[in-house]
Amino acid sequence: MMYPIQTFQSKINIQTTDMLIEKLYYCIHDEKLFLFYKDQDLLLNCFEINEPSLISKIKKIKDKNYIDEILEEYIRTNLNIK
Repeated sequence: MMYPIQTFQSKINIQTTDMLIEKLYYCIHDEKLFLFYKDQDLLLNCFEINEPSLISKIKKIKDKNYIDEILEEYIRTNLNIK
């Protein structure tokens, strides 16, 4: 299965039908971090984060599991989402 988020020069393409419920997806576009997830009601939720230090850190990481951990920690401490 392909990753449901794709970035292009002028847009972000989201295939919501390919997204798992309550799974966090992300992309970096225009030097901003975008977080997406589909909730239990099948609604798409999106957050735009403009934190250069976080974006830079994510760009350097090769292990996707570690990126997920960093994002989950960021969400817990900065977005008040559990």
